[in-house]
Amino acid sequence: LLLSEHGTASNIKSRVNRLSVLSAITSTRERLKLYNKIPPNGLVIYCGTVVTDEGKEKKLSIHFEPFKPINKKLYLCDNKFHVEPLQKLLECSSVFGFIIMDGNG
Repeated sequence: LLLSEHGTASNIKSRVNRLSVLSAITSTRERLKLYNKIPPNGLVIYCGTVVTDEGKEKKLSIHFEPFKPINKKLYLCDNKFHVEPLQKLLECSSVFGFIIMDGNG
């Protein structure tokens, strides 16, 4: 997938966008080489160029195994990191109830 995306990204007309996308794809491919197999809960990789508080561009690459299994494959090239699938992992799947007892009458 990333190899074919690398070829597609080579055709991006904007030089800045093209170089950013190619750099992110190359970095992601290198990160994937660190894994012999996909971790039990899946693998999340965010890679791209972000603007710092000082207004400078910085390449950011984050990879981790989520704390719960994630069963969604998603590849997006966008101007933001999509965290919606991770937000769904944070939703509570258990129901809690409280019983409050007072010893006064």
